[in-house]
Formats: sequence, C-alpha cells, structure tokens
Amino acid sequence: MVVLRLVHIVLGALWVGSVFALTAVVAPGMQALGLPLDPVMRTLEHRKFPQLMMTFAGLSILAGLAMLYKLSNGFQAAFMGSHFGSALSFGGLCAILALVIGASVQAPSAARAKAIRLDMKNTPRQGEDPRQAAVSALQRRIVTAGRVVLILLLLTVSAMAVARYL
Repeated sequence: MVVLRLVHIVLGALWVGSVFALTAVVAPGMQALGLPLDPVMRTLEHRKFPQLMMTFAGLSILAGLAMLYKLSNGFQAAFMGSHFGSALSFGGLCAILALVIGASVQAPSAARAKAIRLDMKNTPRQGEDPRQAAVSALQRRIVTAGRVVLILLLLTVSAMAVARYL
C-alpha cells in the first residue's frame, strides 16, 4: 500500500502540476505577449512530454484504483456509498475523464498539428499559408481542452484532499 500511495501521489502531483503550469501560466503568458505557442509545442513534443504525462496519469490512476480496491475490500457497496468512498470515487472519475480528454482530444490534435507543420516544412508555399491557420486552430483546441483537464484535475485533488474528513 505504501508503494501504491507513493506512485499515486508523486506521479499525480507531477501530472497536475505540469498541467497547471502549462495551462494557467505558460500558454496564457505567451498569448498575452503575442508569442506563438508553436515553438513550445514543438519542444514539448521533442522531449516526449505528452507521452510522459500520459504515463504519469495512467500510473497514478491505476495506483489509485488499486488502493481504492484494497481500502474498500473489493469495492464493497458499504464503503463506496460512504462519504469517504464517494469522494474518492468522484476524484478518481474526474482524473479518468481528464486522462480521456488528454488522450482523445489533446494528443490527436497535437499529432495533427505536428503532421501539418512537417508538411509545411517539406512543401513550403509562397505568401500566406492556410496550413498555419489549421495549426493555430489545433493549438486553440489543445489549450481549451487543457483548461477542461485542469478543472477536472483540480476537482480530483480537492476531492482527494477532503475525502477523509467528510
């Protein structure tokens, strides 16, 4: 149980902190300065940051589910229906939804933007390139989904923080 808790809390903290930093600080700061997000996105992709965050998220969720299973003696109704069990379940559900949004909205959008940027590099066009507008739209989609993910993760952390005291 100690190892599960360590994995759950450390990887969860890294996941939530990274999402917060990028979504609430870096992206809005760059947008406020009128700077494009493209160089940051490319750097994060190059360093395999999205895959790392998905791994942290997945392992944190799996560890949390394993702990919930042990704590509830196999997801028994009496525990799951308690305030404590309900709060942990709500937090877990929010985390799972955050991971699903990251995997189904953000990751494909980032992959598509990367493919378009590669096409732009390999086949440059004269003048205004409509592909840049497509990349910008995908980046806006990633940022918007990031805000939803951040809200879900803040709900997760809040539920987990107070669950024992309900």
